Amino acid sequence: MDVKPNYCSIESVFSDSNTFIVPRYQRAYSWRKENHIEYADDLLSLYDKHQNNNKEAEHFFGGIVCVKVENDNPLDDKSIYQLVDGQQRLSTTVLLVSRMVEAIDKLVGDAEFNELRLRRIAKYESKFIEIVSEENNAEIRYPRVSMSARDYEFYDSHVRSRAAAEPVATSHKLLMEASDYFDKWLVENFINSEDSMKSLSNIDVLYRVLSKSCKFLLIKMSDVMDAYRLFQVINDRGRSLTAGDLLRASSLGEIANSNLAELELERSEKAWDFITSRGSSETDTLLTNYLIANTGKSQRKSALVENFSKEFFSDKTSIPEEIRKLEEGINTLVSLSEGRWPYDSNKISDVRKAKLHSLMVVLGHKHALPFLLAATKLSEKKFAEVVFYLEKFFFVYKTALGKRVTPLSNLYYRQIKWINNEGNNLSDYQPKIFFSELYAILEKVSAFEVVEYLNSLRYEKDGNNKGLKFVLSLLEENYEWVVNKKTRRGLDLYLIP
Repeated sequence: MDVKPNYCSIESVFSDSNTFIVPRYQRAYSWRKENHIEYADDLLSLYDKHQNNNKEAEHFFGGIVCVKVENDNPLDDKSIYQLVDGQQRLSTTVLLVSRMVEAIDKLVGDAEFNELRLRRIAKYESKFIEIVSEENNAEIRYPRVSMSARDYEFYDSHVRSRAAAEPVATSHKLLMEASDYFDKWLVENFINSEDSMKSLSNIDVLYRVLSKSCKFLLIKMSDVMDAYRLFQVINDRGRSLTAGDLLRASSLGEIANSNLAELELERSEKAWDFITSRGSSETDTLLTNYLIANTGKSQRKSALVENFSKEFFSDKTSIPEEIRKLEEGINTLVSLSEGRWPYDSNKISDVRKAKLHSLMVVLGHKHALPFLLAATKLSEKKFAEVVFYLEKFFFVYKTALGKRVTPLSNLYYRQIKWINNEGNNLSDYQPKIFFSELYAILEKVSAFEVVEYLNSLRYEKDGNNKGLKFVLSLLEENYEWVVNKKTRRGLDLYLIP
């Protein structure tokens, strides 16, 4: 892993002809008001210290991780870096400078004042907002920071042209909220309505404090995947990137850097849009369940990105296919968690299909999702048997008696490994063996505990009565067995005190 850290000012980050691009597939702008307030408060505190002659005052604003991108033209002086971490900080900083330019552009004074004002605008813009390059005898302007696909045009227009474009996406609205906040903040703290020269001076001190006393840890790297692995140990100021964010960015980054067609990148982007559409927390849970369903191993949240990348994205050529499989798997996991039957045929009765809804929604056994996802590789009949046994077991073992699910987890892992073992024939899988292992766990439970639970059941008006409803539906479903003493062979002793 080639790491080059540099503790430096924001002025150094934007030194010479450095430009930063946010990959098109990365998340959009996400800072909210609380982030803007914290950022502005830190900056104002730093400004006040310098105004009080504390010349050594500085503030660490966080890390920036980037990867050098090859320039298409070897004679071009621009240095292009792909941002892995730091887009929220850098884009907000450039946005603030743009609002500073807007603020002093409105100041009114004599000819000498206007000349100074225009020089300041040119200085601020050339340092933070855009660079000017001469190409084919013409001046070409490039943005210092280019946002991802969802924000590129809106951000570029808002920052460089300071045009009031109509916000469409949520991220656009957040950018507008940031602009509005910084406009008010500048007026309240730096603009003197009666003295334009004083206002211009205040803004310039703020600019120099921002440029020289705001420190960043700039880390330049040469490999995209290494950069995303490093990011996991660097805290992102504001909203932390989740495992879903990191896996999306790193996998799409590998596709973008390969020779695969643009259509493949777009297809993979859309797949990730679906995978991450349920919010960061649920996405990470789904990714964890998918990983367990494929490995049959417990997974630590802190190692999710590393283990997921190792399991599915180590072969860069197969990443698009793995993303397609992941999209299908996440879709199935969502269906299972909502109690929807994962098969299209009508071979299983609605009563049997309803067992899945009971297990997932009524009893809430989400812990079984990785195993059930793996079990969808079985025939529909065998899957239905598995669910049938599991629903009844889980009610008694966990819902009624409140036992720990650790033995159940270990059983699930063993079942997943058997199903995923390419050396095994899925037609040989026997749900009754799964049932026998469930029964072995249940045998350790005292019959008295079951009787005690049944005796405790009482109907509660306006209560959920989940346990009572389940027992009554179970008795109704097995009525013939309950009333036939010969069939029961004395097992009614476990049900009747």
